[in-house]
Amino acid sequence: MRFVIVTGLSGAGRSAALRCFEDMDYFCVDNLPPKLISDFVHLCSEQYSNINDVALVVDSRVGNMFHDIFDALDWLREQKHETEMLFLEADKATLVGRFDLTRRRHPLYQEGMMLEDAIDIEIEMMTPLRSSADRIIDTTNLSVRQLRSALSKIYSGKRKISKAFVTIISFGYKYGVPLDADFIYDMRFLPNPYYVESMRKHTGQDEDVINYVMGNEDAERFLDSVVDQLTETLPLFEKEGKTNIVVGVGCTGGQHRSVVFADALYNKLSAAGQPVEIVHRDILKDRSAEYLLRG
Repeated sequence: MRFVIVTGLSGAGRSAALRCFEDMDYFCVDNLPPKLISDFVHLCSEQYSNINDVALVVDSRVGNMFHDIFDALDWLREQKHETEMLFLEADKATLVGRFDLTRRRHPLYQEGMMLEDAIDIEIEMMTPLRSSADRIIDTTNLSVRQLRSALSKIYSGKRKISKAFVTIISFGYKYGVPLDADFIYDMRFLPNPYYVESMRKHTGQDEDVINYVMGNEDAERFLDSVVDQLTETLPLFEKEGKTNIVVGVGCTGGQHRSVVFADALYNKLSAAGQPVEIVHRDILKDRSAEYLLRG
């Protein structure tokens, strides 16, 4: 197996780096105590032989166990695993600014201590590891996008970072808009099957409702425009490092128009090779069920 040990200073970008490795299809583990690395390798060898590339974040959060990393690295190399240590750092002013921005607590902070003191302690603690690192990246002047680009060039090999994964959620406005939606499409401009007695108790997955909604030329035209917009926009999101996109499709109750349109959008994107799943959040809200999932 190939191992990349991701370490370095808190606030230097370890979490962003790990997300990048995940998008490159590495098996990723955050904050693994070094003594458990050999157990992890044995588990992979015995039960998960399909795992070939692994990124492990090991840092000061493990406290006194951190110094076991040197023995773990020696063991990995003795076992003939391809192993590289990536060390991320940034200057002190940048680290202070990032902690102030995120309002996170430094892992080595103690009561009565200044943030700068905690950073100094970590720098000293990490010095031996930095000296042993195979690769050092200074993220002081790097954006997340630039860090991702650098890592993908170094570690992706012939693989490309995964395409953006799209989750389509049909919903009813009466139950609230999905808070994590990146796009919202409102289907309430279409005729409502609810007001047709024969379709009122049906859902957007019944043929008569599908024909009623998609038989409207405005629905077909709008579907094409949405597909065009997403096809143009998704690569731009990928370029910026955002690989999970949530698309909300709403109508009044989330049982008819939004379901039909969300299914039609799912079919179009799926046929085009786009990784996508669909959740009908409110389709059975009044029928003792919360959602149906396909993907």
